[in-house]
This record gives sequence, structure tokens and C-alpha cells, in this order.
Amino acid sequence: MKNTENDEKNHQQLFLPCDIPEIHATGAAVAVSPFNIRLLLINEEIDKNDDFVESNIINTFNSATGEIILHPLVAKRISDLLAKNVKKYESKYGKLPEG
Repeated sequence: MKNTENDEKNHQQLFLPCDIPEIHATGAAVAVSPFNIRLLLINEEIDKNDDFVESNIINTFNSATGEIILHPLVAKRISDLLAKNVKKYESKYGKLPEG
């Protein structure tokens, strides 16, 4: 799967429906098998209840918001695409901290 200039032009012609769901993630977990790579998207949520809490004490928990199951070649391509775009982001907005 070579990433050619034509591939990048095809990505620019992607149909993006106005009602496409958005998934926000503050973290992720990965599971690997010989057949696929699973990316579990995680979001930190505030524990909402009817109890009174001190303003500086808010309980949070992690909640899975989605799972993406990828063929290893597709995962590699997405990894390369993300790495390339993180470099673009850092050149424009500044270096991101590690980890």
C-alpha cells in the first residue's frame, strides 16, 4: 500500500455527511491479534450524581466511547498518516509534550 500523490488527492474528495457522528477521546487502549488491531477510544467523564461535592473535588471515570477494528495494513497506514499530520501540527503550533 504505497501512499502516492494520487492517494492524497483522492482523500481530498472524501464525502463528509453533515450528520456524521463525532467521537471525542481523551485516551486510547490497543489490543493486537494476528488478524487485526483494535483501537479502543476512551473519554474521561465526570461522575454526575445528586450529592453535594466540594468545588475542588470532582470524581471522574474513564468510559469507552468506541472501538475501531483495523486490518494491520490499514492500521499502519493510519499510523503513518497521523505521524505526518502531527509533524505538520507541531511545525505550525509548536512542539507537543511527550507521552
